[in-house]
Amino acid sequence: MGVARKYKRKIICNNKEYFWRVGRNCEDCDRIYLHIVSDDKSLVLAYKVCDDNFIVESSGRIFQGKQKSGFTERYEYKMQKPPTVITPKFVSEMIQWAAGE
Repeated sequence: MGVARKYKRKIICNNKEYFWRVGRNCEDCDRIYLHIVSDDKSLVLAYKVCDDNFIVESSGRIFQGKQKSGFTERYEYKMQKPPTVITPKFVSEMIQWAAGE
């Protein structure tokens, strides 16, 4: 089953479809997150926007080309400063980093 596409933007990286949105997270409803998910749900990412920790949560089956458990794991995403506006370019860079491409 594919991803529900309502309220999400589509982006294509390396001939693979991903969907992303910026919004609240169910567990941490006071903060804004960038959510990214691949069409087959193998890559699932959440990044807390404007947070100084640069932590990306991955709860998919694949991360940087390696099989994962599917449980939420946290990784540091190296960047100079957090973006104040989420752009398709930033989303694409994060996907390429997380997919290991």
